[in-house]
Amino acid sequence: HGSGFFITKQGHILTTFDAVGEGMRTRIVPADRKHKIPAEVLRVDKARNVALLKLEEIPSGLEITTLPIRTDWPKIGEDVYALGTPRDWKFMTDTLTKGIVSAHRKDYKLFGIAKDYIQADVEIHKGSKGGPLLDEYGNVVGLAQGSYAEEAITHGIGLNYFIPIGEALEQLD
Repeated sequence: HGSGFFITKQGHILTTFDAVGEGMRTRIVPADRKHKIPAEVLRVDKARNVALLKLEEIPSGLEITTLPIRTDWPKIGEDVYALGTPRDWKFMTDTLTKGIVSAHRKDYKLFGIAKDYIQADVEIHKGSKGGPLLDEYGNVVGLAQGSYAEEAITHGIGLNYFIPIGEALEQLD
């Protein structure tokens, strides 16, 4: 599983390509776990590992909360928060962890492709991929990508990488 977040009240969701794979549709389970909603995969960028989805139908009673976007990079040392579902989607939804921005990695080779990343020590796990990286005001500044080494996710070594949100949106046009 992966994480994601709403960017419009019309049901658009931002996540990673890893979370949706090659399919044209996927199933979304909101944090309330009351619904299992089909979503269409509108756009993907495999190289940047981002995906844009849209709920096929918004169930009555589903409250969509969107998150504001901040496209400038957070400063090194700035407090950040990762929101996601780290391991078990049934019991660990909406897990929030806190850390700081450790570095700006420009043209950094991670998972075989050189791209720009925000490095932070905020803890994430595999299921948190695709979840938002938030600043202290709740603005999305990044999208959880992964750790220096996938096994590091389970060992908590604090080398976690996030796609800058402005670049994620740009890649998805």
